[in-house]
Amino acid sequence: MSIDFDLTALPEGLTELGVEDPDSYQEQAPPSPPKAGVYRLRITEANIPTNAEGQPLLADDKYPQIRLNAVEIVEPQEAERTVYLFQNMSYRPYRNSKSNKIADLIRAHDRSMTWSDSTDGLRRLLEVIESGQTFCAKIDWVAKDKDFYNAERERNGGDYKSVPWKTWVLQGEKNFPKDDRGNAIPLWEGPSGNKVEARAELVSLLSSDKDVALVQI
Repeated sequence: MSIDFDLTALPEGLTELGVEDPDSYQEQAPPSPPKAGVYRLRITEANIPTNAEGQPLLADDKYPQIRLNAVEIVEPQEAERTVYLFQNMSYRPYRNSKSNKIADLIRAHDRSMTWSDSTDGLRRLLEVIESGQTFCAKIDWVAKDKDFYNAERERNGGDYKSVPWKTWVLQGEKNFPKDDRGNAIPLWEGPSGNKVEARAELVSLLSSDKDVALVQI
């Protein structure tokens, strides 16, 4: 290890940078996810999640899925930025429905697109992603207290369905704590007592043939 700190060249007297009381030190809040609303997006990073052996992870051990790691906000232009999601989209049907997130994602890019089976659908989705096509989706905030979830799951014998979603997840920017000016703070104190950072999540995917009103920034 080599450390070279020449303190003689530093300016003197920057007392405002001192920390005299550790308990009063204010840590910087994490960056906020985008304002909740509808955006035009482009997928920039995605992959098929795999296990330790390199085999594809299937939702419910049955349904193929992909992971959207990052998207780029294309419109509104004043909101342009990269948003990291790390969100899975699978062929698992919604409750009491034959629809699913991957089908919705394909139709959000191109409603006219058809495919013969799950593999063909993923192939078509890869084509539109690689071509740089955009789609519209609603983004909102979510925070997950995974420490609480894991503890409750272990207490319930490992059953991952035994922990109610609403007990360890806070969803919706409007439901987060507010600062003195009424702005949502991207931190939530979960049931475990830990402070959990908010992240962005795609909560709805809009078919490409729909007229949409984008969020006002």
